[in-house]
Amino acid sequence: MAMESGPVIKRMLGGRKEAKDPPPGCWTLYFDGGCREKRGSGGYVLFDADGNQVEAAGLWFPEEARTNNEAELAALAAGMGYLGANRAELLA
Repeated sequence: MAMESGPVIKRMLGGRKEAKDPPPGCWTLYFDGGCREKRGSGGYVLFDADGNQVEAAGLWFPEEARTNNEAELAALAAGMGYLGANRAELLA
Protein backbone atom coordinates (compact mmCIF):
# COMPACT_ATOMS: atom_id res chain seq x y z
CA MET A 1 0.00 0.00 0.00
CA ALA A 2 1.37 3.40 -0.98
CA MET A 3 1.67 6.03 1.71
CA GLU A 4 0.04 9.43 1.26
CA SER A 5 2.63 11.52 -0.55
CA GLY A 6 1.32 15.09 -0.26
CA PRO A 7 2.52 15.81 3.30
CA VAL A 8 5.77 13.94 2.66
CA ILE A 9 6.65 16.03 -0.38
CA LYS A 10 5.68 19.23 1.40
CA ARG A 11 8.11 18.34 4.23
CA MET A 12 10.80 17.31 1.73
CA LEU A 13 10.53 20.61 -0.12
CA GLY A 14 10.84 22.32 3.27
CA GLY A 15 8.92 25.43 2.33
CA ARG A 16 10.99 25.93 -0.80
CA LYS A 17 9.40 26.75 -4.10
CA GLU A 18 7.31 23.92 -5.50
CA ALA A 19 9.14 21.75 -7.99
CA LYS A 20 8.46 22.41 -11.66
CA ASP A 21 6.51 19.88 -13.69
CA PRO A 22 8.82 17.27 -15.23
CA PRO A 23 9.08 16.93 -19.01
CA PRO A 24 6.47 14.59 -20.54
CA GLY A 25 7.26 10.91 -20.03
CA CYS A 26 9.70 11.49 -17.15
CA TRP A 27 9.43 10.06 -13.66
CA THR A 28 10.05 12.25 -10.60
CA LEU A 29 12.09 11.35 -7.52
CA TYR A 30 11.77 13.56 -4.44
CA PHE A 31 14.31 12.91 -1.70
CA ASP A 32 15.65 14.50 1.45
CA GLY A 33 17.88 13.63 4.36
CA GLY A 34 19.22 15.12 7.54
CA CYS A 35 21.77 14.36 10.20
CA ARG A 36 22.19 15.20 13.86
CA GLU A 37 24.82 13.92 16.24
CA LYS A 38 26.17 11.50 13.61
CA ARG A 39 22.79 9.84 13.09
CA GLY A 40 20.85 10.46 9.94
CA SER A 41 17.53 9.76 8.36
CA GLY A 42 15.94 10.47 5.04
CA GLY A 43 13.60 9.15 2.46
CA TYR A 44 12.31 9.35 -1.03
CA VAL A 45 9.04 9.32 -2.98
CA LEU A 46 8.94 8.22 -6.62
CA PHE A 47 6.22 9.14 -9.12
CA ASP A 48 5.72 7.77 -12.62
CA ALA A 49 5.16 9.92 -15.72
CA ASP A 50 1.42 10.04 -15.01
CA GLY A 51 1.93 11.36 -11.48
CA ASN A 52 1.11 8.07 -9.76
CA GLN A 53 3.14 7.23 -6.67
CA VAL A 54 5.25 4.16 -7.38
CA GLU A 55 7.43 3.84 -4.30
CA ALA A 56 8.10 5.62 -1.02
CA ALA A 57 10.61 4.79 1.67
CA GLY A 58 11.81 6.22 4.95
CA LEU A 59 15.43 5.45 5.80
CA TRP A 60 17.55 5.44 8.94
CA PHE A 61 21.32 5.83 8.74
CA PRO A 62 22.68 5.13 12.23
CA GLU A 63 26.35 5.41 11.29
CA GLU A 64 26.70 6.04 7.56
CA ALA A 65 25.71 9.71 7.55
CA ARG A 66 27.85 12.20 9.41
CA THR A 67 26.57 15.34 7.71
CA ASN A 68 23.27 16.52 6.22
CA ASN A 69 24.78 16.26 2.75
CA GLU A 70 25.73 12.62 3.32
CA ALA A 71 22.20 11.84 4.56
CA GLU A 72 20.69 13.51 1.48
CA LEU A 73 23.09 11.65 -0.80
CA ALA A 74 22.17 8.35 0.88
CA ALA A 75 18.45 9.06 0.32
CA LEU A 76 19.14 9.91 -3.35
CA ALA A 77 21.24 6.75 -3.73
CA ALA A 78 18.43 4.64 -2.23
CA GLY A 79 15.88 6.12 -4.65
CA MET A 80 18.20 5.70 -7.61
CA GLY A 81 18.95 2.16 -6.42
CA TYR A 82 15.24 1.37 -6.55
CA LEU A 83 15.09 2.69 -10.09
CA GLY A 84 18.17 0.74 -11.12
CA ALA A 85 16.93 -2.47 -9.52
CA ASN A 86 13.77 -2.12 -11.57
CA ARG A 87 15.76 -1.55 -14.77
CA ALA A 88 14.66 2.00 -15.34
CA GLU A 89 16.51 4.00 -17.93
CA LEU A 90 18.27 6.83 -16.09
CA LEU A 91 18.73 10.12 -17.90
CA ALA A 92 21.08 12.87 -16.77
